[in-house]
Amino acid sequence: MTREISEIADREGAFQFHITSLKPLNPNNIADPFERQALMSFAKGGNESISTEEKDGVTYYRYMAPLFVEQPCLACHADQGYRLGEVRGGISVRFNIEQARQALFLNKLLLGLLFTLTLASFLGIVYRLVITLQKRLDIAEEHIKKMATTDELTQLNNRRFLLTRLREEVDRATRYRRSLSCIFFDLDHFKQVNDTYGHEAGDTVLKTISATAQEQCRQTDILARYGGEEFIMLLPETDLEQAKAIAERLRQAIESQTSITHEHQILVTASLGVTCYSPETTTQPALAAFIHQADNAMFGAKKAGRNRVVVAT
Repeated sequence: MTREISEIADREGAFQFHITSLKPLNPNNIADPFERQALMSFAKGGNESISTEEKDGVTYYRYMAPLFVEQPCLACHADQGYRLGEVRGGISVRFNIEQARQALFLNKLLLGLLFTLTLASFLGIVYRLVITLQKRLDIAEEHIKKMATTDELTQLNNRRFLLTRLREEVDRATRYRRSLSCIFFDLDHFKQVNDTYGHEAGDTVLKTISATAQEQCRQTDILARYGGEEFIMLLPETDLEQAKAIAERLRQAIESQTSITHEHQILVTASLGVTCYSPETTTQPALAAFIHQADNAMFGAKKAGRNRVVVAT
């Protein structure tokens, strides 16, 4: 009866079960290798046995539990030497778990794919964040550098930047035996502008004159606000005569420029001093001395009546 029920269940694709022992009376109940190993384990005190096996490309789940000798069993099996409470055999169950195994494999594959996609997305987000942060850091660094070398009011190069470039240009002029000229100019009577129209108007004048001077610069020229209403223009590869002509054009441009405030139109002029370093005729000057020469020439222009160009002697 047990075998018939098992065969019906197996045909229905449900499961198979089998009752067996190490000493079966019915040859059909002989234990297979899994069952024999389980029965030997039960004889040593084991409680259950679990395993999987492959057969004809199909995976099966195997389970077996012990059957103990009870009082009604002795009526038929006493002559086999069984004693009450002993393990007299076991009942095993076999399930076809191929579909479940394949489903589990597919789930693992999907989970692996999902993990990979999640990891890739996470790494992509991290990468974008790092790139964005790096760009922001680069922009911030560039902004800091610009702040360190730019005059806040006029947006021209500041004194620090000018002195750094002056050192480079003097060395370059010496190395390649080229002239380097410098124009030092100062706005005339600028204090009166502040006293008469106010410092806001004075700032407007400084920004207007800075833009005008910038328009007069060539691509290689270096213009900087030296301090207050003082400005310096470095002219690489420019001799004294060329520098004097550039200074005169700059003077005329400043003279003709009108600074417009909310209530006034302000005209200013500038006094300009010009000096030149020529490696062919002079030795390399100290940086401070080079600027001082142009500064003295500018003061000469002031003494001569302002709004003019004077060349250092």
